[in-house]
Formats: sequence, C-alpha cells, structure tokens
Amino acid sequence: MPTMANITVKKADGTTDVIYVASTPSAGDKSPAIWTLNTASGIQGYRPRFELWTQNNAANSIRQARFKYSFPSVYTDTTTGLQKLNKSVGFEGVVYLPKELTTTEWKEAWAQLGNLCVSTLVRSSIEEGFAPT
Repeated sequence: MPTMANITVKKADGTTDVIYVASTPSAGDKSPAIWTLNTASGIQGYRPRFELWTQNNAANSIRQARFKYSFPSVYTDTTTGLQKLNKSVGFEGVVYLPKELTTTEWKEAWAQLGNLCVSTLVRSSIEEGFAPT
C-alpha cells in the first residue's frame, strides 16, 4: 500500500515545480487522501486540491480508484482588498480495475492512460476546450 507523501509536479511552463502537500491521508476505503497546493493562497478554500480514494464496486469484482481535482481562479477585489473566488477548473474520474486482471495488466493500462492524458494532442484539446476535428 502506498505511503502518503507530498507530490511535486511541473507547472505549465514545463520547468517550474509546485508541491501538492499531503494534507490528509486516507483512513481506508471510501476515505480520500487529500493534497493541496498551499503556496497558491493563504485561504485554504482557494487552493488547488487533489483527492484520491479507492473502493470495491457493489459486486466486489472491480477495484475502483476515484479522483477529484479543483483549481480555483482567485482575484483581489479592488474595493475591499480581499481575495475572492471567481470560478474553478474541475475534474472527476474513475479508474476501473477488474480483479480478474493481473497487477501487470493494471499497471500497463494505467501507464497508457496516463500517457494519453499528458500527450500533446489531448493536452492541447483540453487547453483549447475542443476535441480534435
């Protein structure tokens, strides 16, 4: 079982690192592990947040890994000087891991999915808001 730790990722510029701090470890199935980008804001609710939790499906035949991510857009109100929330970019997903498959097959599927998500074509489609035509 993986041990909770900080996660370092690259910003969009491809060189600058940001650290998602290990905020809350999972307490077990259906309990999310939570990471936050604490340097983004002094206000907890205005920080990017990544959640990951796992569980079995109802039939106990598939292991599920669920993800939730939010990236708030914050601005400073010029009248009050206070930070305010504009909108948030969000993502939710579920990975289905049939128990009849080997760990090697799970790893291969996840490696390929992860690489598809960070491919230039998929990234540009999401950045522009349109699927390839």
